Amino acid sequence: MKFYGRVINLKVVDLDLARTCLTFCHTYHTKLYGLSTARRVSNLKVIDCHTRHIITAVDGEVYLALSYVLAQAPRDASYTANSHLPDDIPQVVNDAIKVTLKINYRYL
Repeated sequence: MKFYGRVINLKVVDLDLARTCLTFCHTYHTKLYGLSTARRVSNLKVIDCHTRHIITAVDGEVYLALSYVLAQAPRDASYTANSHLPDDIPQVVNDAIKVTLKINYRYL
């Protein structure tokens, strides 16, 4: 499989292309980037996008990362494992959950 430069339409998200690129990376770059020997981050919390619960990440599970800085966290924001996401999370997080599910991943 070869990838070539391509013109990207910034107004349309090509989730098939994203899925293909991620599959390619997991297939061909696992050893190159150390994914096969990655160590678990202690107490890492992830969002289970199926249930919208915050859980402690499990060894061997693949998760996607959202690079996002919240301008100011709410004072009462304490998300613990096994808690449900609040209804008022930022839209960017809701969008990331939708994209995570659409490209066949579960954890964010």
